[in-house]
Amino acid sequence: VDKHKAIAALAASQANTLAARQSRRRDEVATLEERLRELASRSDDDAIIGQLQQKLMTIQANYHSFTDRYEKAMELQRAAQLQVNTLTLQMDATSQHLASELEKERQTNRVLESTIATLKQSDLRAKLKRLEAMATRIEALEDDAVQLHAKKRALERRVEELEAGVSTPSTAQTNRSKDSSTQQKAKWRQDNAALQSKLDQTLFEMDALKAKCSKLLTECNDKDAKIRDLAMQVDNLVLESQLNPAKYYEKDHMALQEAAQATIASLKALVQDKNVRIDELRRQLELARADFDAKQQAAHDDQERRNKRLYQDNHAYIGQLKDALDKIQHLEAQGGGQAVVAAREMHQGLMDQLKQVHMDVHVKEIATLQKVNHSLVCDVEAFEKGHQRQTKKVDGLTCEIQDVNQKYKRAMALVAKSKAALNSRDQSPGQLLKAAELRDQLDRCKAKLGAYASQVYTYHPRYGLS
Repeated sequence: VDKHKAIAALAASQANTLAARQSRRRDEVATLEERLRELASRSDDDAIIGQLQQKLMTIQANYHSFTDRYEKAMELQRAAQLQVNTLTLQMDATSQHLASELEKERQTNRVLESTIATLKQSDLRAKLKRLEAMATRIEALEDDAVQLHAKKRALERRVEELEAGVSTPSTAQTNRSKDSSTQQKAKWRQDNAALQSKLDQTLFEMDALKAKCSKLLTECNDKDAKIRDLAMQVDNLVLESQLNPAKYYEKDHMALQEAAQATIASLKALVQDKNVRIDELRRQLELARADFDAKQQAAHDDQERRNKRLYQDNHAYIGQLKDALDKIQHLEAQGGGQAVVAAREMHQGLMDQLKQVHMDVHVKEIATLQKVNHSLVCDVEAFEKGHQRQTKKVDGLTCEIQDVNQKYKRAMALVAKSKAALNSRDQSPGQLLKAAELRDQLDRCKAKLGAYASQVYTYHPRYGLS
């Protein structure tokens, strides 16, 4: 509001200056016409005085023209100040727009961080539940295997004891004992065969589980290698490659969240760097503006001093001219031709000196005005160039901030896409059941099959299974 008031006051002062100049010119024209009529009505003796007065009016007109030129220079200076104020308003509007955009980006960043934290917590809880279920199933299978091995060893010991039995002296008892032992052996063989089949089936299932574990571990190793390679890339390549349905499993969601957090951290660092650059540009603009104001004030003060000195010199010369006119009039009133001639010669000498001084003053005045005008034009051009550079920089920063905004939007879209993919995968019972079974078997083998697990795979402290 203050700047708009200053602009309005500047326009009003310029209008008042133009009106005062026109009224002064009309008064000067009327005065000159009146003086011409008076001089025309006088006698030949008054011609010299009329000429002197006409020269005096010429000097006054030159002085007024100098005043007009000075006012024009001041108007140019005011116009330059008006342009500077307009540019300042534009810069303030641009700064406010950039500040609002940065605030929107910060809000979007906070929403994205909260969404990612929620997804990370939900995935961690689901993974813990799956690990507990896998551990329970592995313990049940191990108990079954131990029981089967114990039954097999008991049957083998029983068969050995029966085969090593002592024969009786009676043949009938021997035959009966042989028949009974044969029946018991047959029964034990059947039981042994049944137990052996169960044991073989259990071992076959364990071999199948081991094969599946090996396959899943190989796939996990491949996927971890791909994730580590893709983690060094920037922007949405990491998210898009990890969200591919052919490569994405629920286990990889944690790696996806870590990659998203790294991407968001890089974007936050980029936005912070842009904020620092914008603050630096604002500081440079304030320094340039202060420098320009100081130069403008110094030029104005110097011009005021020069104008004051020129006014004092012109006033002194006009006073001398009036004194000479008074002497001439006094000599004419007293009479005497030689005195009049001497006075005229003295007056002519004074007029020549006055003309020379006026020419020097006029030349100095023109040179000073040209110098001031040139300096003002140079300062305005330099300020305009600097403002153009600052505008280009601000436009570049605006484009970069828009790119960052688009990256934020793409990251949020990819997170929503990952959630939708998880939901759609939950809606397909066959795939979900198969994936859960494979992961249960994988974690079971990891937790309980000690020696075999150490030969087949290793445990990575950061990624879990690798």
